[in-house]
Amino acid sequence: MEQPILSFSAEDIRDEKVKVLRAIPPVEQKDTLLRQCVSANGKPGYLDDDTVPQNSVCPTYAATALWINNPSIGRSSIHSQGRESSQRGEG
Repeated sequence: MEQPILSFSAEDIRDEKVKVLRAIPPVEQKDTLLRQCVSANGKPGYLDDDTVPQNSVCPTYAATALWINNPSIGRSSIHSQGRESSQRGEG
């Protein structure tokens, strides 16, 4: 198991961020969701906008899971939806 980094220098933080980014495999389509906002609760949806073609299939919502493969934490995922995100470990 790796020893924790006890330094908060800019270089050490940068190096740790790079380690995390390198541990993320390419995103797979099965881990990604694309949808289009529809009308609900009295609020208009994307296709209700007069400037949008009625046959538009342009996604207005996206969510994805990024997996981080790291021996010290196992396989962990970060789920991102719009502006919110949550993190969950799988051991």
